[in-house]
Amino acid sequence: MPGRAADMLERAFARGAAGAGDGPGRVGLFGDGVPLALVAAAGGVALDVKLAPPDPVPLHPAVAAVVEPFVDTFAARFLHRLAAGAYDGFAVLVFARDDAAALVAYQYAAELRRQGALPPGPPLHLWNLVHTDSAPAHAFNMTEAARLRAALSAHLDATGAPSLAEALAQEDVRRAALARLDAASVSARVAHVWRNAGRYLSPLVHAEALDAALAEEPRIEGDRIGLVGSAIGTAALHDLIDRPVRDLTPTGACWPGPAPATPDLEAVIRAAATDPLHPRAAPAGRHRAALVDRLAGCAAVVAQCAEHEEAFGWDIPPLREALAARGIPLIDLGLRPEPPDEAWLGAARARLAAAKVPA
Repeated sequence: MPGRAADMLERAFARGAAGAGDGPGRVGLFGDGVPLALVAAAGGVALDVKLAPPDPVPLHPAVAAVVEPFVDTFAARFLHRLAAGAYDGFAVLVFARDDAAALVAYQYAAELRRQGALPPGPPLHLWNLVHTDSAPAHAFNMTEAARLRAALSAHLDATGAPSLAEALAQEDVRRAALARLDAASVSARVAHVWRNAGRYLSPLVHAEALDAALAEEPRIEGDRIGLVGSAIGTAALHDLIDRPVRDLTPTGACWPGPAPATPDLEAVIRAAATDPLHPRAAPAGRHRAALVDRLAGCAAVVAQCAEHEEAFGWDIPPLREALAARGIPLIDLGLRPEPPDEAWLGAARARLAAAKVPA
């Protein structure tokens, strides 16, 4: 059973949204920050469409004609897949406004549709959330939450769906299992793949598989290594780090987001808006302080940014200083392609070896 659970997690991660079947109610999420329980309570099945497997994507002429070389790779791959009909069976596609790649993907998709350059497909919805908790910000966020719920209900059937409280309880079960994964001394690769497999699994199935797989997974020795920076769509970088990690990238412990204080919509929105680990948390110093606190005890911290990163790179110098004050070195691997290619991985391996980080 545990071995089968580990295999299932590996397959879910490798296949992505394409491996989730053709059932009704699929909701594509591009970017993090959309409360998953809201999707479930509306009768939807949330599936990540940003971190699609980096398989070769046939170029669609209409997309290739307008997407510049500097466009984020996640956004470009998504647009080509959208044009090819990969998401035609989805009920709706939701884009997180505060994810730079998601905003680009939404803007290009909406404009290409407006021009008639793309065939009809699922409706597109832009999810806005202000990452602070002032009264005006909360009022805006609640308006956006109502708008999201209306968009979901217009395209989903909530018959038989869990209530919001029930959906939140299921997410709590997943969070508890993920906390056990984070505490276990497993390899960086295992932690990354098993966590992000949940982007394509229901919370209860994901939690059960995590616990079954952890029961058999061997533990490894060594101090933890911190990992910060951009979302990572593959396990290539994690394969280089032969240690347990404290992964605070968007594809690490930041997903699926914090639990609300109470099982109601207001608390859900406040928790998302005040999450200090979200890269858009305001003010920026709050995010940095949260990272430093969570990275305490790490032997070293590895930083990396995707070539099109628009947020995190500015924070690396002050983060380096704050970590140095605690005696924790930061190794900056610099900008990388997505997915990382062999040349970049070779340079990263050499950099980690020179810094005496096992790789």
